[in-house]
Amino acid sequence: MNPEASTAHLGMGSLVLMAGLLVFGGLALGLFWQAGAAAGWMAAGLLGLCAWWTARLAFRASPRAFFKLVFGGMLLRMCLLGIAAVLVLSFGWLDRIGFVAGLAAGVLVFLGLEIGVLNAAGRRSKALKGES
Repeated sequence: MNPEASTAHLGMGSLVLMAGLLVFGGLALGLFWQAGAAAGWMAAGLLGLCAWWTARLAFRASPRAFFKLVFGGMLLRMCLLGIAAVLVLSFGWLDRIGFVAGLAAGVLVFLGLEIGVLNAAGRRSKALKGES
């Protein structure tokens, strides 16, 4: 474990925010629009939660392992997303346009949140180390 692990961590507030967006966004889309959009949103939200988890592991690892965890996790998430999209779109289980719209909106929201959380964690880490 990296000795700076206690200084550079992702807060539980971001996890609660992501989980809340996942649940309430999926419910809202499912209730007020359609199940396909809710499924797309939920898929993006689950990928966002996986991103939070791998980033949390990465910040506690060595700098070399950091990049492996971040980029390896991103590659794995994109592969899982591709498999899910192919399954939904090829078998027609859900409305295709709704699924893609919910997925696109969810990816933008959760990716933006992930970037913001990583940026804030990096700034906190630099501030605690005394760097500018």
